[in-house]
Amino acid sequence: MSGNREIIKNRTAAFRLVYVLLIITVVIALLSYIYSGLVSAYSVLLGGAVYILPNIYFIICVFRDMDQENPFAIARLFYYGETMKLLLTVVIFALCFVLVKPLHVVSLFATYILIMTVNMAGLASLSKNWTKRSNNN
Repeated sequence: MSGNREIIKNRTAAFRLVYVLLIITVVIALLSYIYSGLVSAYSVLLGGAVYILPNIYFIICVFRDMDQENPFAIARLFYYGETMKLLLTVVIFALCFVLVKPLHVVSLFATYILIMTVNMAGLASLSKNWTKRSNNN
């Protein structure tokens, strides 16, 4: 039962981080719209979506069957989720370049890199909190 609570806490923390990434993307898009115009704004939104959508899929995939005790099954979920996340990222980038005209490429990639950096910082912060909690128990 305690393991289930931990899984729910971890899934909630992962989705909370995704919500933060989404809010940051929208704020940057609004600022971009004010200072650079519509093309830059939707390019920012697309850059955020290219990172956020595959991560949502990853979280759903990984936490789908996390109540298993088998470490090999858990590792398999992570590998499958990460593989699909990378494939989705490539597909969404390709769709952006093929379907969206005009596209401000610098805004797209800058937002993607910024959101990726914020995500890694958030994961590092969560990791420190998890380490502190496990050391206190």
